[in-house]
Amino acid sequence: MFDDMRDKEEYIRALTNNIPAAIFRDKYLGGDDWRLEYASGQIEAITGIAAADFIHRDQRSYIQMTHADDAAMVKAARRNAIAASSGYSLEYRLIDASGAVRWVAENGQANIDVGSRSQYLDGLLSDISARKKTESILVESDKRYRAFVESTESIVVYLDPRGLILEFNPAAEALYGMRRQDVLGKNYFKLFLPEEIHEAVAADMKKVLAGTPTRGFENEVVTHAKIRRVLSWYVIRTLDINGEPSGIVASGHDITSRKLAEEALQESRKMLQLVLDSIPVRVAWKDRNQIYLGCNSLFARDAGLDTQYDIVGRTDYELSDDREQAEMYRADDKEVMDSGMAKLNHEARHSLPGGKNVWFSANRVPLTDLKNNIIGMLSTYEDITDRRKAELQAAARNLRLKRLTELSLTLS
Repeated sequence: MFDDMRDKEEYIRALTNNIPAAIFRDKYLGGDDWRLEYASGQIEAITGIAAADFIHRDQRSYIQMTHADDAAMVKAARRNAIAASSGYSLEYRLIDASGAVRWVAENGQANIDVGSRSQYLDGLLSDISARKKTESILVESDKRYRAFVESTESIVVYLDPRGLILEFNPAAEALYGMRRQDVLGKNYFKLFLPEEIHEAVAADMKKVLAGTPTRGFENEVVTHAKIRRVLSWYVIRTLDINGEPSGIVASGHDITSRKLAEEALQESRKMLQLVLDSIPVRVAWKDRNQIYLGCNSLFARDAGLDTQYDIVGRTDYELSDDREQAEMYRADDKEVMDSGMAKLNHEARHSLPGGKNVWFSANRVPLTDLKNNIIGMLSTYEDITDRRKAELQAAARNLRLKRLTELSLTLS
């Protein structure tokens, strides 16, 4: 379970830290006031301020860092998006924590929480300073290492078949808050177990006494200070000189912090999926074998899937009617994973299931684990079909104008 949780956390951390933009949720407080409710790690790379500082210390939004010359435009566009419950797209300057001017692109969607009726903007904030200078740049991801719970000495408790305490080691004293001499001969169940789990623990103890050891049995205990902790146990029986069960030895570890971390991770994953499903960009990620591990709802819709969860375990061959297109995507993905270099702002025509053709602007970024090993790849796609059509129409108009000008000069 521990390894599985760590692997999942590595994928989540790699996912959020390798997207070449900050995922955000901004709560509208009225007027021109906003408060950042969630931000991925890239917010610090863009603004110079960590997400946690925005959310817990400053209780404000990065929007207050907007360059004075752009502030009115940004405020108006955000208010309009909230008023119309619509999407929006902005490019503007902000002043980062060091005082440097950065160009950013903000693409988002206004949303309303059904329960609280609170209004939010969910979206992506991208540093486009390099694009403004006509240079290509790869923003280096900040890798944060989060320590898991410190290991402690095993808690050892020796009970007789009736549940009376025969031994109680120093680690048990520290956790339960009682001295060995004060608990010997006392009933462990009455001292330290919540009444609602007596039956379950007694059943496990009976199984162990019958000859089946317990590995990884988890239960709550109550300390002398009435604080609840969660322990994971390895339990074996002891035999007397006649070979009869004489008691059990339980070796336990306090996994309360790990349990809280698991719950926090689940909440983090739920929040991340909520934000991913709200932003107007297609997002998906794969392992090294180019098997999909997840995506957001827009990507799933374009792939012809019912939900974003249906993509898990699939490949591009299963998602595309065009094998040549699938092989092209796989070749691009392999190049990114083999080289470790991102491929950004690549524009190409894409054929959706059913034959519809659209233009996408794509980003491909390698995903890494804590040891910088490449473990997969993240893809983001933005539908730029309307923009491409507008560019082609403008080019056609310019060409007609040029020809008319040349004809006019010839006739004159």
